[in-house]
Amino acid sequence: MKDKQGFSPDNPRPWDPNHPMLKSPLAPHETNAAMRLHRGGWSNQHILGLLKVKGTQLIALLKTAMDEEGEAARMGRPIHDAKVDKGTT
Repeated sequence: MKDKQGFSPDNPRPWDPNHPMLKSPLAPHETNAAMRLHRGGWSNQHILGLLKVKGTQLIALLKTAMDEEGEAARMGRPIHDAKVDKGTT
């Protein structure tokens, strides 16, 4: 089914990561990849290799993830935290 502008699931409109709807204070928070891998049981060495970051960068990513998740929780926003289980990549 196409909309008025001719867009459909087979012909989607261009993705706009800055669309105002995505900035809603009610939008779910998505935990960053480093935290999702960590919670999925991946070793730090594997995460470093997979994300191609240094140890200090990984620590910063995990701290940022915890800070952002805490802020989302204080705001009452839902948190999407799908783990990346070992063996899925």
